[in-house]
Amino acid sequence: MASVIGLTAACFTIAAILVAIAALMLYIFLLPYRKSSEEIDDLEESTANALADLPFDTLKSLVQKYPVSVSAGAMLLGYTLVRDPKTATRHAQRLLLGLL
Repeated sequence: MASVIGLTAACFTIAAILVAIAALMLYIFLLPYRKSSEEIDDLEESTANALADLPFDTLKSLVQKYPVSVSAGAMLLGYTLVRDPKTATRHAQRLLLGLL
């Protein structure tokens, strides 16, 4: 193509074609006509729905599979909270910050 129309014109032609393809993909996949507040609300709702049931389902399945181990772990956690609440609070905060 550069031999037909020249090197500079070929560069600009290819760049224009790629920019047009990028603009088309932006319009198709990112849906620029939707308001950002609607997209944020949809994202928050879907994330909340996905995460709401996860911990409870996991705990429920663990209790059903390993009832003795879970009760021993709960007793150990309770003992740790009663024995040294400041350290237990600090560890809980680290765990929650690590999960975020």
